[in-house]
Amino acid sequence: AIVPIIVRFYLPFFRRLNVTTAYEYLEARFNVKVRTLASVTFMLMQLARIGIVIYLPSIAISAVTGIDIFLCIAIMGVVSTVYTVMGGIEAVIWTDVIQVLVLLGGAIFCIGIAISNVEGGLSEVVSQGLVYDKFKMFHAGWDPSRLVVWVAIVSFFFLNLIPYTSDQTVVQRYLSVRDEKAAAKSLWTNGLFTLPGIVVFFGLGTTLFVFYLANPAVINSNKPDELLPYFIVQNLPVGVAGTVIAAIFAASMSSLDSSMNSISSAYITDIHSRFGKGQSDKRNLNVAKWLTVVIGVVGTVSAMWIAVANVEYIFDFFQEVLGLFGGGLAGIFILAVFLRKANATGAITGLFGSALVTWVVRSQTDITVYLYAAVGVVSCVVIGYLVSLLFGGKSDANPLTYTQLVENTAADKG
Repeated sequence: AIVPIIVRFYLPFFRRLNVTTAYEYLEARFNVKVRTLASVTFMLMQLARIGIVIYLPSIAISAVTGIDIFLCIAIMGVVSTVYTVMGGIEAVIWTDVIQVLVLLGGAIFCIGIAISNVEGGLSEVVSQGLVYDKFKMFHAGWDPSRLVVWVAIVSFFFLNLIPYTSDQTVVQRYLSVRDEKAAAKSLWTNGLFTLPGIVVFFGLGTTLFVFYLANPAVINSNKPDELLPYFIVQNLPVGVAGTVIAAIFAASMSSLDSSMNSISSAYITDIHSRFGKGQSDKRNLNVAKWLTVVIGVVGTVSAMWIAVANVEYIFDFFQEVLGLFGGGLAGIFILAVFLRKANATGAITGLFGSALVTWVVRSQTDITVYLYAAVGVVSCVVIGYLVSLLFGGKSDANPLTYTQLVENTAADKG
């Protein structure tokens, strides 16, 4: 549902801006304070994300292979940092493509092996899945504390809206494609591949459930995150098992390299350029490479800290962080792109106001963590627009909005 909106509104808008980062636009639309605040918010969110992304697969793989968890973390951090420094955005994109193919291939292979080890094969997997309600993705009802149908639709819409409209990790891909048509094609391709990907991984989960149901004696862990690595080590041929384990590492590294590259781009363009005016592109490139190394070290160390601290429910924690600040970041772009009367005061107030509203909702209600992103986006837009109207000051007669940049340009060409 999000792809048509991105292709119709955001993609042509960002492509016509001729910017390196999404946050450059916020200075042109509002002022340098909004640009800097948004860029710093993005960078801090990505730094928090890197540690989590390194930690999660490391703890599962360490448990089943016997490899020390700190060694797993170090390997992922070092390898991702090295190839991101050496290859930049091109390395990020191509390694992501290879990693996704390996991961999907490994998941399909695991499904085939699991089915072959269940008496009755595919028909037994399907029948047991139906008996245990494993094909029911959502529940009926209106309870906002559960993942019922309306919660799933609203939450997944906003959880996708945030990265696709305000995250430099994604926006830089719009800008790196040769033209708007190719960028739109890549978005539609990604959307189409997401559906079979969801089927594959949900199918893998159901298949493993039935496999362990039929073979309870082979379960070596009561932690769900460790069941897949255990299955791979115990049931796949040695060479294939190593490839699939590598694919699990690869899935995480594909997120790491994107985060490192986008943080580096945001810092150089939005922050460093203000203090190092007049520096050559070669000098900025060297700074970006060293910054990537620093980011890799910080992310690796933070993952080790999470391992030592034994932080539970780490995924829920990241969803809370995304709702607290990611929702406000997406809200600022809605204000900037679509609401002509929005101003810098409203944008800044909306960002902090949305974080406050989300925190209150988190602490005072029992709504599911998946709705925090929706709360963050909506509250930022409402607060930001109302503050803009109340403290409007002198409004820009010709603000850089979607109407001015895209629709008026199309009308002039017509």
